[in-house]
Amino acid sequence: MHKFITVVFLSVLLGGCVTQGPRYQISVGNEHPQRSLREVEVLGDGRTLQEFSRIGPTKSAALRPRRGAPPLELTVRWTNPEGNRFEQSFNPREEMPVNFEGMLFVKIGEDQHSELVRIAATSDDESILPWNVPETWEGSIGIPGMGER
Repeated sequence: MHKFITVVFLSVLLGGCVTQGPRYQISVGNEHPQRSLREVEVLGDGRTLQEFSRIGPTKSAALRPRRGAPPLELTVRWTNPEGNRFEQSFNPREEMPVNFEGMLFVKIGEDQHSELVRIAATSDDESILPWNVPETWEGSIGIPGMGER
């Protein structure tokens, strides 16, 4: 009986992980070079997903990565530096591949016009820099500069 419960538990756990779908992340970016956005709220299908008190100039704020299908309606509300409240809704699934993985990026421009950009994730490493190559002194007994007199 104990083995049966363990097998059922593991199959539900692993099956749940597999069926949750692709991963995506929602981000909101402020393109104004000098002024912050305030009271930024991100809603998915009418439900608040995240609130940010402030997004600085030329900065962005990201929600935690999520699994499954993106919401049918993505709404962003914000207050500009003059105190005016804005709201923009998008259909993130429009023109989106079925198994989309990546970022849904809402850009808010200087003129308070917003745009949804879909950035697909890639598994390719486009960098030519050897980020994972250790330095020659890493793993050595001495630290550079410590043995000099």
